[in-house]
Amino acid sequence: MKTVLPFEALPKGLPFGGKITYCVVDISGIQSYIFHAMDRHTTPAEIRSRSEFISRLTGEIHRRLTGFPGYLFGSVSSGKLLCGFHPSTKEHALREFLDRLQRTVFASTQGRLTFYYALCQTKCIPEHRFRNTDMQHAGAVLGQLLEEEKYHCLNLLSADMEQEADPLLTPVDSSITSPAREENQGVVKLDLDNLGAFFRDITAYDRRHRVSMALEAAIDTCLKADARIETVFAGGDDIFFLCPLSEYLSVISCFYRRFRKLLKESPELRGYEQNFFGISAGICVLRNQLDQIPLLSYWESAENALRVAKTKGGKNCLYVQLPSKELLYISWENLCLLSDIYTRLREPLHAQHRFTGADIAHVGVLAEQLSICGRYGNKLTKKELSRLYEIKKQSV
Repeated sequence: MKTVLPFEALPKGLPFGGKITYCVVDISGIQSYIFHAMDRHTTPAEIRSRSEFISRLTGEIHRRLTGFPGYLFGSVSSGKLLCGFHPSTKEHALREFLDRLQRTVFASTQGRLTFYYALCQTKCIPEHRFRNTDMQHAGAVLGQLLEEEKYHCLNLLSADMEQEADPLLTPVDSSITSPAREENQGVVKLDLDNLGAFFRDITAYDRRHRVSMALEAAIDTCLKADARIETVFAGGDDIFFLCPLSEYLSVISCFYRRFRKLLKESPELRGYEQNFFGISAGICVLRNQLDQIPLLSYWESAENALRVAKTKGGKNCLYVQLPSKELLYISWENLCLLSDIYTRLREPLHAQHRFTGADIAHVGVLAEQLSICGRYGNKLTKKELSRLYEIKKQSV
């Protein structure tokens, strides 16, 4: 069956119906590389450094591909590239180039990382024509070819450790100190729901690229907008960060509201917000200092809570693992309401602090369950709940 690659607007220099060589490059071993050998001495900064190396490695591979004769276009995400080459490009020469680069990456990272690639010949067509054809999308074909290539490439690479390493493709392994923390940390793992279903509806290569870039920018903006967030890992729709334990309700609710606002304002992402949106979250609440327990324990606890949110919780919700190891479900609506109450309790009394009796009753149990005890705690006591009710009565 013939394959096609739909476009809204074709790359410069190639008419609709023109053939190209379509290429995918997929870096393998990312998760094991980033999180390998974590012990109580591994710092969040070290994990972040490994994550940043993946981005640099992807960018360097793409930079070298742009210099190959016939390069037309490309899109880059952390760990994956999609590129198109002019029909005059000699496929065997491109394969030889990628084979050499593949062996260099394998040697430079001492076998911890490599990449696999696949090529196919395809025709570029307008997006509207793809909806009325039984031709196969080139992206799906490349995915199948990539899986077939992996076993073959692995056998070849395992015997090729004598390949000379390249400094630009070599990670720097060193101990990196994280900033000193004056309090315990909340560990947060977020995952965007239904992203695959959203992207399946986007068939045009150029639009898919714009959407990917807009999504990456929105996540990056939300992480950098809050100084209380210490990002550990952010790749694709997978987000892992730390924040002060006493403020985790505020941090997470602010992230949620800010991210959803950016989605609504973005022409490229508005469809996701309206039809597919959801964030599943796993939160680990531990009283121990971060340097006393391996980071892997925090990561696994938050990952487990996230897994429960996606399965038992039905997605688009949070599960919090309390110090007692109990898993507590909470909706985003209730989390934001509870966060607002915590915030307003710290402010001077004003008439606009209007909470209904139902509000107080609704969050009372949640506040008791989610309360953070100890030196940095903000436990919502019965006395404070009564105070809220008095504020409400005085404001009426």
